[in-house]
Amino acid sequence: MVLLKNSVSKFMMMLSVFLAVSLLLTVVVGEIKFRSGKKVAVHGTKAPSSDTTDKTTDKPAFEDTVFSVLTYNMVKETQGSENSVSKDNFESHIKYLKENGYKSIDTSQIADYLSGKKTIPDKAVLISFDSGYSDKYNIVFPILKKYGFNAVIFLDGSKVNNVNGYLTSGQITEMQKQGIEIGMHFISPNNIETASFEQQRKYLEEGKQKLETITKKPINYISYVDKKYNEDTIKAVKALGFKAGFTTAEGKANKNSNNYEVKRLNLVHNEDIQGLINKLNIK
Repeated sequence: MVLLKNSVSKFMMMLSVFLAVSLLLTVVVGEIKFRSGKKVAVHGTKAPSSDTTDKTTDKPAFEDTVFSVLTYNMVKETQGSENSVSKDNFESHIKYLKENGYKSIDTSQIADYLSGKKTIPDKAVLISFDSGYSDKYNIVFPILKKYGFNAVIFLDGSKVNNVNGYLTSGQITEMQKQGIEIGMHFISPNNIETASFEQQRKYLEEGKQKLETITKKPINYISYVDKKYNEDTIKAVKALGFKAGFTTAEGKANKNSNNYEVKRLNLVHNEDIQGLINKLNIK
């Protein structure tokens, strides 16, 4: 009987210990889970940003600002004439742009802007030429370098190395290394009213290939004389992968301009500095 009582006492003692240990483990495990839950909550919650800018309205202030594409033909050492400006007048133009905060941009920046991909700086200006004669290397190139401006020269690849007084491939390569771009100048070989889409495409493709052989770069930009191109011209230009086209239609361009009919400000009558200012003030 005594033995039975001792056994029961031992069992009850062990049961009490077991229950006490179980209770302690339950409390410990609960605390661990609670603390773990707090850490997950802390690490899983993104800290409030200190940037209070409203990203939906963070748009450039110059979004609707027009930009200018200046067009020259020839630049002569002495007094300019029809379709040309003098060296002195041309340098006065570039100096004015530099001193008055105009930003020199390139054709790709314009194409990206018109496509809605990127912005361009305020007071942006592209300088362009619609002929590839040697004045671009002998007169224009040194002046552009002096003031830190670039430009695009639209030219006829068939005349390079073949026509006296026209640019050579060596001159073109040297200018390209200094930021001067080369584009294609389109002059329809036939009466534009009778030239078919296929004829124009073939002519454009051949001219593009000639220039790409000379420059060893893609030719993505083209200029054409106003009223010397039509809808088939633009269709062919698009089909061949050109990114933008520039006309001689007078005016400035903005974000709503047609990529393939970008207007320009023509400086081909020996305009002096006031002539340039008048053009830049066109609305």
